[in-house]
Amino acid sequence: MPTSEAVSAAIEYQTRMGEAFSALVPGRDPAESVAVWRLVRAASLAERQVESTVHRPRGRTWASFRVLVALRAIGPTEPGTLAEILDIAPPSVSSLLSTLEKADHITRRPDPTNRRRVIVELTPSGNRAVEESMAAQVDGESAFLNGLEPAEIATLSSILDKLLRHRWADQRP
Repeated sequence: MPTSEAVSAAIEYQTRMGEAFSALVPGRDPAESVAVWRLVRAASLAERQVESTVHRPRGRTWASFRVLVALRAIGPTEPGTLAEILDIAPPSVSSLLSTLEKADHITRRPDPTNRRRVIVELTPSGNRAVEESMAAQVDGESAFLNGLEPAEIATLSSILDKLLRHRWADQRP
C-alpha cells in the first residue's frame, strides 16, 4: 500500500506534467491533461483492487466476471455482441469464452437460424458463479469508493456518464 507521501507525490507529478504540457502547447488548460491522467489512474486502481480482492480469490478475472454478468443481463448472445458491449477485442472475447467454457460456466452452440453463427449462454454453474460473485463485487466497489460521500459518488457517476455518452460514439470504428 503506497504511503500518503507517495500518493501526494504522484498527484503532484500529474499536476506538474499538466503544467508542462500547457507550456508546450500555448492555450492548453493543464486541468484537461491532469483530469485525463487521474481518470486513467483511478480506473486502473479500481480494476486492480476489485480483481485482486474479489475475482482472483474465486479463480476468475475481472474480464471473465464482466462476460458472465453480461450474459446474465442480456441472455444468450453472439460473441461479437459481447465484444461490442464490453468493449473487448473479439480475439480476447474468444479466449475468455474458451476459459469460461472449460470451467463449465458457459456453453457455445450453433445459432439455429444461422448455423455459421455461435450463441453463447450461461450454464447453471455460470449462473451460480455470477450470484456468488455479485455480493463480493458490491463490497469491492464500496471499498474502492470508501471515503466519498453518497452525493459525491452520484456526481462522479453523472460526470462519467456524460463523458462516456459524449465520447463513446467517437471511439467506435
